[in-house]
Amino acid sequence: MSKKARVTVLLVIALGLCLDLVASTTEAEEQKPRVYVDPEYNRFYKSITSLGSTFSISVKTASWAPPGVFSYQLRLFYNNTLLEPIAAWFPPDCWIKPLPLIDGPLYPEINHQQGFIDTAVTLLSPEAGRTGGGTLFATTFKITQAPAVGERLSCLLELTGVIMVDPDANEIPAVQYIVSNGEYLFSAREDLNLDGRVNILDVAIWAVAFRAKPGDAKWNSKADLNGDQEIDIIDMTYIAKAWTW
Repeated sequence: MSKKARVTVLLVIALGLCLDLVASTTEAEEQKPRVYVDPEYNRFYKSITSLGSTFSISVKTASWAPPGVFSYQLRLFYNNTLLEPIAAWFPPDCWIKPLPLIDGPLYPEINHQQGFIDTAVTLLSPEAGRTGGGTLFATTFKITQAPAVGERLSCLLELTGVIMVDPDANEIPAVQYIVSNGEYLFSAREDLNLDGRVNILDVAIWAVAFRAKPGDAKWNSKADLNGDQEIDIIDMTYIAKAWTW
């Protein structure tokens, strides 16, 4: 075997090992417990969503193995110039129910001034730690600010201060689970060329990028109005609904 051939073989082996490592790392991450916002993406468009509209999200958890979780606390941040939570609650089938005999609120606390929702819940001995997953709490937001033409308003629905506790009252190390934030977007991006009107010029931008996907030469993220990574007739319907002549 020539030197060039040996080098090629070694590179192929090295690449295979790297791919195996990436695959095993990804698989390990997928098996970790999660605390996350559902749905992750909350995207709205001015042509079909009005100021004052509402939407609901849940904070959930999943994939906990024995001995499970005995207590938890967390905080959900949002941008209080864009959104106003009008309700926050523990659903009847929530993963860990609040205890009436524990001094504290029996519902998630909303801090309108600073823009966050707090919750802290525990089981009580002799209950066993919760395994699997479920809903921690839910909230409904009202949209309080609308984007101007060509503008997009967005913020994270960010989980912070997450503490998960095992049945021995020990904090579960954060490296043992994944915390995933949510996203809020309210966009008026049907005005693709940002000239203050929605007309044939915007249609032309969409038409040039029609059927393109990320990585294609004609890909234009402005024309992907519903954020599905594909430019198709659905995106055109947003432009049509926002038409201003």
